[in-house]
Amino acid sequence: MRPSLIVGLFAGLGSAANINIWDVDSSCDPHIAALQKAYDDAADMASKAQRDLRFVQQARPKYSRTRANINEIREWDRIARAVTNMFGFEVNKAGHDPNDPDMADVLYVFDRMNTALQGNQNVPQGGYSGQHQQALLMCDTTPWDWIGRNDPDPLNPGLSLVASKPQDLGTGPGAWYYKERYISNGNPNSISICRPGVFAVTMTRWDLLTFCPFSFQGNLPGTIGPVDGRAGAAVGNTLDQYGAFSLSRVMIHELAHWYGAGGRGTDNDRKVTDKQAVGKNGDLIWYNTQTKKYQTAKDDGVLKATAYAYSWVSKLAKINQPPNDANSGPRQAIFNAESYAYFGMMAYMDSFDWADDGKAKDIQNPLVPSNP
Repeated sequence: MRPSLIVGLFAGLGSAANINIWDVDSSCDPHIAALQKAYDDAADMASKAQRDLRFVQQARPKYSRTRANINEIREWDRIARAVTNMFGFEVNKAGHDPNDPDMADVLYVFDRMNTALQGNQNVPQGGYSGQHQQALLMCDTTPWDWIGRNDPDPLNPGLSLVASKPQDLGTGPGAWYYKERYISNGNPNSISICRPGVFAVTMTRWDLLTFCPFSFQGNLPGTIGPVDGRAGAAVGNTLDQYGAFSLSRVMIHELAHWYGAGGRGTDNDRKVTDKQAVGKNGDLIWYNTQTKKYQTAKDDGVLKATAYAYSWVSKLAKINQPPNDANSGPRQAIFNAESYAYFGMMAYMDSFDWADDGKAKDIQNPLVPSNP
């Protein structure tokens, strides 16, 4: 191919997001192409989500009969419905209220995400702990080593681990160590980050994002996500088709954890977590490992069901009546990572209205006011 044709082909493509603002571990070498693709997709979705949110901070356009005006109203309404469906609060038709904490909290995440993904410096630059030059991005947990409490500290071999790092070890029998990070979970057999069915785990306290082997197994890395699926989407498609098993959805979910945090990244600081799922009336949902079913009763041995995938995210955003009012609504949805992933998908796949049921629907024209 002639050089001029190569330039022509690539001139229309967006530049890759700089994944090297992270310390990308060698464990990611076998998966770097899939990881970079997911990172680029997350950057595209985050950028579109931010633009959408900024658009509806403006007052809803007044009706004026022109095609351009109608399209603006259609777009404003589409975004507003998506915001309510994913985050639980209604956008002010008169324009953004600067005293409204809901929109500010959502933009906190997407603004920080975009600053990092569209630039060349992470946010925070060295992570939350203040102990590292860069946050660490891994693709396996095998590099971690178990250090017993009386074994030499790898960073200070003249002292035992308990003498050198009492604040990291506590009363535990030892800690897992890798790249100046100590994780004390009391289990010398497993660091317990990656478990069956877990895509990835973000640990802000240790400046650590780990993509688990499950993310790269079988067809998962090649699953068509929202960025590649946008052009071929059709009425009746579901968001879960593009999100449930796509690495780009996993990526923006984990980045919501990271950029939604604050302070030192501890449990006492601002955090975007994985909230417990709720039912249609706001009852907390549990997963019974014996029956393999979801239930509202907190029986022995059940696990918290988390608000993953469209159905659980949309239920989490819903405002419910007492005594379940604290289980859902904006203050729960805004601090749930999956809510950001699915809003990002809705924003990017903007040829359709996905709100209310997670299915692609034609965007309706606004109603003509009685006195336009």
